[in-house]
Amino acid sequence: MKSLFLLFIILSIFLAARIEADKRLIHRTCKKAEAYYTLCVKTIEADPRSKTADAAGLAVVVVDKVKSQVTETIGIVKELMAITSDPVERQFLSGCVWRYNAVLNAILLGSIEAMKKGDYAFARDALKEAAFEVQTCEKSFAIVGSGQSPIAALNQVLNDLSVMTATIIDAII
Repeated sequence: MKSLFLLFIILSIFLAARIEADKRLIHRTCKKAEAYYTLCVKTIEADPRSKTADAAGLAVVVVDKVKSQVTETIGIVKELMAITSDPVERQFLSGCVWRYNAVLNAILLGSIEAMKKGDYAFARDALKEAAFEVQTCEKSFAIVGSGQSPIAALNQVLNDLSVMTATIIDAII
């Protein structure tokens, strides 16, 4: 019985040390994304895969978060398109959906494949391109003088996630 108790204590200490090491990796990784530190920590810690991930695994976690956020944003923008009565706004929203689909189906998938092959430079550049596409969507509304788009907050989240992810991937290189 003593040996079972001793084994339990040793395993508990090992597990506590492992959890602490994982948290240090997350915080060390997120410090590299300075301006996005809080977003980074929240994003990574929300994913259970982060508990056992190395630095490359953390990059996969944040790319997957960008992917899910883009998918969610496409759905919201399509709903806005269905209810807006302004044809110009609908056209710009449609352009944003086109850009988001390009981000989702080409840029992010390319980034994921590149990381699988160890080509983190390509993955980083792809995430910078994703941020550019989101910024272009937002700026398109200013062209016609309507100012800020009705999806400005969503675009800001996507931009921040994309830039943060590119920064994290850059730290791996």
